[in-house]
Amino acid sequence: MRCPICGLDSVRVTGSSDRPEAKVVCRRCSEFRIDDIFLGDFGSVRAELKPYLSMYTRICAEEGRRPQVIDESNIAGLADTYRNTTVAAKMDRLLALMGRRTTFAGETVPFDCDIDYPAIAAKNRPECVFLVTSLADLGLITRPMDASTVEGPDIMTEGCLRVTAAGWQRLSASDHPSSSGRCFVAMSFDHSMDAAYENGIRPAVEDDAKYEACRVDRVHHLEKICDKIVNEIRRSQFIVADVSQHKPGVYFEAGFAMALNRPVIWTCREEDFDLIHFDTRQYNHIKWTTPEDLRQQLADRILATIGRRLPN
Repeated sequence: MRCPICGLDSVRVTGSSDRPEAKVVCRRCSEFRIDDIFLGDFGSVRAELKPYLSMYTRICAEEGRRPQVIDESNIAGLADTYRNTTVAAKMDRLLALMGRRTTFAGETVPFDCDIDYPAIAAKNRPECVFLVTSLADLGLITRPMDASTVEGPDIMTEGCLRVTAAGWQRLSASDHPSSSGRCFVAMSFDHSMDAAYENGIRPAVEDDAKYEACRVDRVHHLEKICDKIVNEIRRSQFIVADVSQHKPGVYFEAGFAMALNRPVIWTCREEDFDLIHFDTRQYNHIKWTTPEDLRQQLADRILATIGRRLPN
Protein backbone atom coordinates (compact mmCIF):
# COMPACT_ATOMS: atom_id res chain seq x y z
CA MET A 1 0.00 0.00 0.00
CA ARG A 2 1.10 3.58 -0.59
CA CYS A 3 1.51 6.18 2.16
CA PRO A 4 -1.54 8.48 2.11
CA ILE A 5 0.69 11.51 2.72
CA CYS A 6 3.78 11.07 0.54
CA GLY A 7 2.79 8.21 -1.79
CA LEU A 8 5.80 6.02 -0.91
CA ASP A 9 5.17 2.34 -1.59
CA SER A 10 5.60 -0.57 0.85
CA VAL A 11 3.85 1.13 3.75
CA ARG A 12 2.24 -0.72 6.67
CA VAL A 13 -1.28 0.33 7.63
CA THR A 14 -2.95 -1.34 10.62
CA GLY A 15 -6.32 -0.72 12.22
CA SER A 16 -7.36 -0.82 15.84
CA SER A 17 -10.38 -2.57 17.31
CA ASP A 18 -10.74 -0.09 20.17
CA ARG A 19 -9.96 3.17 18.30
CA PRO A 20 -11.50 4.66 15.12
CA GLU A 21 -8.09 5.26 13.61
CA ALA A 22 -5.39 3.57 11.54
CA LYS A 23 -1.66 3.47 12.23
CA VAL A 24 0.60 4.12 9.26
CA VAL A 25 4.31 3.28 9.24
CA CYS A 26 6.21 4.95 6.40
CA ARG A 27 9.99 5.18 5.93
CA ARG A 28 9.66 8.79 4.77
CA CYS A 29 6.90 10.14 7.03
CA SER A 30 7.64 7.80 9.95
CA GLU A 31 4.79 6.52 12.13
CA PHE A 32 1.53 8.43 12.44
CA ARG A 33 -2.16 7.83 13.08
CA ILE A 34 -5.05 8.94 10.94
CA ASP A 35 -8.79 8.89 11.42
CA ASP A 36 -10.20 5.77 9.73
CA ILE A 37 -12.96 7.59 7.89
CA PHE A 38 -10.60 10.38 6.82
CA LEU A 39 -8.08 7.83 5.54
CA GLY A 40 -10.59 6.59 2.98
CA ASP A 41 -11.17 10.16 1.78
CA PHE A 42 -7.51 11.28 1.90
CA GLY A 43 -7.27 11.50 -1.87
CA SER A 44 -9.36 14.66 -1.71
CA VAL A 45 -6.77 16.48 0.45
CA ARG A 46 -5.09 19.33 -1.40
CA ALA A 47 -1.76 18.16 -2.82
CA GLU A 48 0.04 21.30 -1.61
CA LEU A 49 -0.65 20.33 2.04
CA LYS A 50 0.94 16.89 1.85
CA PRO A 51 4.67 17.82 1.87
CA TYR A 52 4.09 19.90 5.01
CA LEU A 53 2.18 17.07 6.70
CA SER A 54 5.12 14.80 5.90
CA MET A 55 7.45 17.31 7.59
CA TYR A 56 5.20 17.40 10.64
CA THR A 57 4.98 13.63 11.17
CA ARG A 58 8.68 12.99 10.41
CA ILE A 59 10.02 15.83 12.59
CA CYS A 60 7.81 14.63 15.46
CA ALA A 61 9.51 11.24 15.14
CA GLU A 62 13.00 12.77 14.92
CA GLU A 63 12.36 14.78 18.08
CA GLY A 64 10.78 11.92 20.02
CA ARG A 65 7.24 13.34 19.96
CA ARG A 66 4.05 11.53 19.08
CA PRO A 67 2.16 13.39 16.36
CA GLN A 68 -1.51 14.16 16.73
CA VAL A 69 -4.03 11.87 15.07
CA ILE A 70 -4.64 13.43 11.63
CA ASP A 71 -8.26 14.16 10.85
CA GLU A 72 -10.32 16.59 8.81
CA SER A 73 -10.44 19.19 11.60
CA ASN A 74 -6.69 19.57 12.19
CA ILE A 75 -5.01 18.77 8.89
CA ALA A 76 -4.56 22.41 7.81
CA GLY A 77 -3.14 23.45 11.20
CA LEU A 78 -0.68 20.55 11.30
CA ALA A 79 0.45 21.35 7.75
CA ASP A 80 1.12 24.94 8.81
CA THR A 81 3.53 23.85 11.57
CA TYR A 82 6.67 23.87 9.38
CA ARG A 83 5.34 25.64 6.29
CA ASN A 84 7.34 28.83 6.91
CA THR A 85 10.62 27.24 7.99
CA THR A 86 13.50 29.39 6.72
CA VAL A 87 16.30 28.02 4.55
CA ALA A 88 18.78 28.74 7.35
CA ALA A 89 16.67 26.77 9.81
CA LYS A 90 16.46 23.85 7.36
CA MET A 91 20.24 23.81 7.03
CA ASP A 92 20.56 23.86 10.82
CA ARG A 93 18.16 20.92 11.00
CA LEU A 94 20.23 19.03 8.45
CA LEU A 95 23.47 19.61 10.34
CA ALA A 96 21.85 18.70 13.66
CA LEU A 97 20.43 15.49 12.15
CA MET A 98 23.86 14.50 10.87
CA GLY A 99 25.33 15.26 14.28
CA ARG A 100 22.76 13.02 15.99
CA ARG A 101 23.47 10.19 13.58
CA THR A 102 27.23 10.36 14.13
CA THR A 103 28.65 8.11 16.84
CA PHE A 104 32.31 9.17 16.48
CA ALA A 105 34.12 12.04 14.77
CA GLY A 106 34.84 11.29 11.11
CA GLU A 107 32.13 8.66 10.78
CA THR A 108 30.19 8.50 7.52
CA VAL A 109 26.61 9.61 8.12
CA PRO A 110 23.69 7.63 6.64
CA PHE A 111 21.48 10.02 4.72
CA ASP A 112 19.06 9.46 1.83
CA CYS A 113 17.68 12.50 -0.01
CA ASP A 114 14.68 10.44 -1.15
CA ILE A 115 13.71 9.33 2.35
CA ASP A 116 15.09 11.96 4.73
CA TYR A 117 14.04 15.27 3.16
CA PRO A 118 10.97 15.78 5.44
CA ALA A 119 13.22 15.38 8.50
CA ILE A 120 14.89 18.69 7.67
CA ALA A 121 11.66 20.45 6.60
CA ALA A 122 12.58 20.22 2.91
CA LYS A 123 9.63 20.07 0.52
CA ASN A 124 11.09 17.51 -1.88
CA ARG A 125 14.29 15.83 -3.08
CA PRO A 126 15.54 18.78 -5.20
CA GLU A 127 15.34 21.13 -2.20
CA CYS A 128 17.13 18.53 -0.07
CA VAL A 129 19.90 18.26 -2.69
CA PHE A 130 20.29 22.05 -2.60
CA LEU A 131 20.52 22.08 1.21
CA VAL A 132 23.11 19.28 1.31
CA THR A 133 25.32 20.91 -1.32
CA SER A 134 24.93 24.31 0.37
CA LEU A 135 26.04 22.86 3.70
CA ALA A 136 29.05 21.37 1.91
CA ASP A 137 29.81 24.75 0.26
CA LEU A 138 29.98 26.24 3.76
CA GLY A 139 32.49 23.58 4.78
CA LEU A 140 30.25 22.13 7.48
CA ILE A 141 29.99 18.66 5.88
CA THR A 142 32.07 16.84 3.30
CA ARG A 143 31.00 17.15 -0.31
CA PRO A 144 28.54 14.60 -1.74
CA MET A 145 29.25 12.81 -5.00
CA ASP A 146 27.92 14.54 -8.10
CA ALA A 147 25.16 12.67 -9.91
CA SER A 148 23.81 15.41 -12.16
CA THR A 149 21.84 14.43 -15.24
CA VAL A 150 20.37 16.26 -18.20
CA GLU A 151 17.31 16.81 -16.01
CA GLY A 152 19.28 18.89 -13.51
CA PRO A 153 21.70 18.78 -10.57
CA ASP A 154 21.63 15.74 -8.31
CA ILE A 155 23.88 14.05 -5.79
CA MET A 156 24.75 10.70 -4.22
CA THR A 157 25.24 10.73 -0.46
CA GLU A 158 25.96 7.10 0.42
CA GLY A 159 29.37 6.60 1.97
CA CYS A 160 30.62 10.17 1.60
CA LEU A 161 28.89 12.54 4.03
CA ARG A 162 30.66 13.45 7.26
CA VAL A 163 30.38 16.37 9.65
CA THR A 164 33.61 18.39 9.38
CA ALA A 165 35.53 20.00 12.24
CA ALA A 166 33.89 23.30 11.28
CA GLY A 167 30.52 21.56 11.42
CA TRP A 168 31.19 20.26 14.93
CA GLN A 169 32.22 23.75 15.99
CA ARG A 170 28.96 25.11 14.56
CA LEU A 171 26.96 22.51 16.44
CA SER A 172 28.78 23.26 19.69
CA ALA A 173 28.33 27.01 19.23
CA SER A 174 24.62 26.75 18.43
CA ASP A 175 23.86 26.75 22.15
CA HIS A 176 20.51 25.09 21.58
CA PRO A 177 19.00 23.87 24.89
CA SER A 178 16.82 21.28 23.20
CA SER A 179 15.76 19.73 26.50
CA SER A 180 16.05 22.58 29.00
CA GLY A 181 12.36 22.36 29.81
CA ARG A 182 12.02 26.16 29.92
CA CYS A 183 9.58 28.33 28.01
CA PHE A 184 10.15 32.08 27.75
CA VAL A 185 6.91 34.08 27.65
CA ALA A 186 6.98 37.38 25.76
CA MET A 187 3.82 39.43 26.25
CA SER A 188 2.41 42.75 27.38
CA PHE A 189 2.82 43.31 31.13
CA ASP A 190 -0.28 45.51 31.28
CA HIS A 191 -2.52 44.42 34.17
CA SER A 192 -5.38 43.81 31.74
CA MET A 193 -3.33 40.84 30.44
CA ASP A 194 -2.77 39.22 33.86
CA ALA A 195 -5.65 36.78 33.41
CA ALA A 196 -4.36 35.77 29.98
CA TYR A 197 -1.11 34.71 31.65
CA GLU A 198 -2.43 33.26 34.92
CA ASN A 199 -5.40 31.39 33.44
CA GLY A 200 -4.15 30.84 29.89
CA ILE A 201 -0.45 30.77 29.12
CA ARG A 202 1.00 29.63 32.45
CA PRO A 203 -1.31 26.61 32.98
CA ALA A 204 -0.98 25.58 29.31
CA VAL A 205 2.81 25.60 29.59
CA GLU A 206 3.24 24.27 33.11
CA ASP A 207 0.18 22.16 33.94
CA ASP A 208 -0.71 20.77 30.52
CA ALA A 209 2.69 20.47 28.81
CA LYS A 210 4.89 20.24 31.97
CA TYR A 211 7.42 22.95 31.05
CA GLU A 212 8.63 25.81 33.25
CA ALA A 213 7.21 29.17 32.16
CA CYS A 214 9.45 32.22 32.53
CA ARG A 215 7.98 35.73 32.44
CA VAL A 216 10.87 38.07 33.07
CA ASP A 217 8.93 40.59 35.17
CA ARG A 218 8.26 37.79 37.68
CA VAL A 219 11.86 36.62 38.02
CA HIS A 220 14.04 38.06 40.80
CA HIS A 221 17.43 39.14 39.45
CA LEU A 222 20.26 41.69 39.79
CA GLU A 223 21.04 42.03 36.08
CA LYS A 224 19.98 44.80 33.74
CA ILE A 225 16.54 43.85 32.44
CA CYS A 226 17.70 43.72 28.80
CA ASP A 227 20.55 41.35 29.73
CA LYS A 228 18.17 39.20 31.74
CA ILE A 229 15.77 38.91 28.81
CA VAL A 230 18.54 37.86 26.41
CA ASN A 231 19.91 35.31 28.90
CA GLU A 232 16.50 33.81 29.58
CA ILE A 233 15.73 33.44 25.88
CA ARG A 234 19.09 31.72 25.37
CA ARG A 235 18.23 29.28 28.17
CA SER A 236 14.75 28.51 26.86
CA GLN A 237 13.72 25.53 24.76
CA PHE A 238 10.98 27.53 23.03
CA ILE A 239 9.04 30.75 23.51
CA VAL A 240 5.44 31.86 23.52
CA ALA A 241 5.01 35.34 22.01
CA ASP A 242 1.62 36.90 22.64
CA VAL A 243 1.43 40.04 20.49
CA SER A 244 -1.85 41.34 21.96
CA GLN A 245 -1.54 45.13 22.41
CA HIS A 246 1.43 44.97 19.99
CA LYS A 247 4.24 45.90 22.34
CA PRO A 248 7.54 46.42 20.43
CA GLY A 249 9.45 44.44 23.06
CA VAL A 250 7.43 41.31 22.33
CA TYR A 251 8.32 41.46 18.62
CA PHE A 252 11.98 42.07 19.52
CA GLU A 253 12.11 39.09 21.88
CA ALA A 254 10.41 36.80 19.36
CA GLY A 255 12.84 37.92 16.64
CA PHE A 256 15.84 37.28 18.89
CA ALA A 257 14.50 33.80 19.68
CA MET A 258 14.07 33.06 15.97
CA ALA A 259 17.65 34.16 15.31
CA LEU A 260 18.72 31.53 17.86
CA ASN A 261 16.53 28.92 16.13
CA ARG A 262 14.23 28.62 19.13
CA PRO A 263 10.68 27.61 18.14
CA VAL A 264 8.25 30.52 18.55
CA ILE A 265 4.55 29.94 19.18
CA TRP A 266 2.63 33.10 18.23
CA THR A 267 -0.64 34.06 19.95
CA CYS A 268 -2.90 37.12 19.76
CA ARG A 269 -6.19 38.23 21.29
CA GLU A 270 -8.98 38.34 18.69
CA GLU A 271 -9.64 42.07 19.10
CA ASP A 272 -5.97 42.84 18.32
CA PHE A 273 -5.61 40.32 15.51
CA ASP A 274 -6.13 42.67 12.54
CA LEU A 275 -3.21 44.86 13.66
CA ILE A 276 -0.55 42.14 13.74
CA HIS A 277 2.65 43.55 12.26
CA PHE A 278 3.08 42.79 8.56
CA ASP A 279 6.53 41.24 9.17
CA THR A 280 5.04 38.48 11.31
CA ARG A 281 1.45 38.02 10.16
CA GLN A 282 2.49 35.20 7.80
CA TYR A 283 3.21 32.99 10.82
CA ASN A 284 0.49 30.75 12.20
CA HIS A 285 -0.95 32.72 15.15
CA ILE A 286 -3.32 31.30 17.73
CA LYS A 287 -6.31 33.65 17.80
CA TRP A 288 -7.91 33.56 21.25
CA THR A 289 -10.95 35.15 22.89
CA THR A 290 -10.75 34.20 26.57
CA PRO A 291 -7.92 33.00 28.84
CA GLU A 292 -9.54 29.56 28.90
CA ASP A 293 -9.67 29.48 25.10
CA LEU A 294 -6.01 30.55 25.01
CA ARG A 295 -5.06 27.74 27.40
CA GLN A 296 -6.76 25.05 25.34
CA GLN A 297 -5.36 26.18 21.98
CA LEU A 298 -1.87 26.84 23.33
CA ALA A 299 -1.67 23.49 25.09
CA ASP A 300 -2.73 21.75 21.87
CA ARG A 301 -0.10 23.66 19.87
CA ILE A 302 2.72 22.92 22.33
CA LEU A 303 1.86 19.24 22.48
CA ALA A 304 1.66 19.04 18.68
CA THR A 305 4.85 20.94 17.83
CA ILE A 306 7.13 20.73 20.89
CA GLY A 307 5.69 17.74 22.72
CA ARG A 308 4.97 17.15 26.39
CA ARG A 309 8.05 17.44 28.55
CA LEU A 310 9.19 14.02 29.71
CA PRO A 311 10.08 13.50 33.38
CA ASN A 312 13.80 13.48 34.16
